[in-house]
Amino acid sequence: RFYKYLPEFGIEPWVITGSEQNGALERVIQAPAPTRRPNRKTLLGATEKAMRLWVFPVDGAVMWPLSATRTAERLFKDVPIQAIISTFPPVNAHMTAARLHKRFKLPWIADFRDPLAGRPPATGLPNRVNAFLEQRYMNDATAVIAVSDVVRDEWRARYPQHSHKFYVLWNGYDPAEDLFALPMPPRKQHVMVHAGNMYWGRDPGLILRGLDRL
Repeated sequence: RFYKYLPEFGIEPWVITGSEQNGALERVIQAPAPTRRPNRKTLLGATEKAMRLWVFPVDGAVMWPLSATRTAERLFKDVPIQAIISTFPPVNAHMTAARLHKRFKLPWIADFRDPLAGRPPATGLPNRVNAFLEQRYMNDATAVIAVSDVVRDEWRARYPQHSHKFYVLWNGYDPAEDLFALPMPPRKQHVMVHAGNMYWGRDPGLILRGLDRL
């Protein structure tokens, strides 16, 4: 959606992604993510496996910033990039943007669709690393986007010195898409849908037991 709508505001976006591309979109560059399915027999693959096991158990392609940074550096030599936008999750996007921000001294907008500190598993080494990275990104980023006022207010309490950086960009939908509700089918039972991820370490049992009692 950034790519789609930023041109309406006079901004020409370039995208670096690990996803395979079919060439249908201009200004979209693939930076290969060879560690998406890591080969533990290689040094890079073994490092990726270890990072996922001990540090980032809910992320993939943790080593992608190596490829993405090289790709961005080549782009920056040819195109007068004026700002960097990265969106989390996954954490590798912010890792890449933080390195580019440091090297090229460009403004960095860090978009958080979820908080980083305290995300599952909120214990042990992963939790400490997430808290460290979030604090570092808050210190370094030029602007930080939250998806709700609740998250923004939590950040204001945790990082009062950076309150001026925090903005809210609400979750929503693309108004250009033809979205409508389908007719309700005839049935006796009620149906509830969770449209999203069940993060690692979380258990829906509490909600299900409550529904069972009702």
